[in-house]
Amino acid sequence: MGNTSGVLYTRAAKIALPVGILVYATGLWPICPTLSEKGYYIALLALGLFSVVVYVHLTRHHCFSAKMKTWCQLMLLVSMGLLAVGLWNEPITLSQRLIYFIAWVISLIAMTVCSKAQHITDPKQR
Repeated sequence: MGNTSGVLYTRAAKIALPVGILVYATGLWPICPTLSEKGYYIALLALGLFSVVVYVHLTRHHCFSAKMKTWCQLMLLVSMGLLAVGLWNEPITLSQRLIYFIAWVISLIAMTVCSKAQHITDPKQR
């Protein structure tokens, strides 16, 4: 039973990752009038996803370097803070701000699960 629920959990995460990214990107795309604003939000998503992947990689290989772990957490907090500031300054409703922030968080959680699942199912890693 545990294996089946783990497979379902991983499949749900693999579906949630592109859905979260699409909701985030397609929702913010028409709101941002300039290309630099669009790049800002895409860069924040990339920074968050990259810091999650590096953190999972460090945990997977038991490379508990306190400095790297701290940098990953700091970059995640910086991207979260910059996203909150950017959404706060956009001329949109509070519900739209929450939807885009939640889509960003769902993307990060799904990336974490997918990164961990890739390690478990990859025969080269065993």
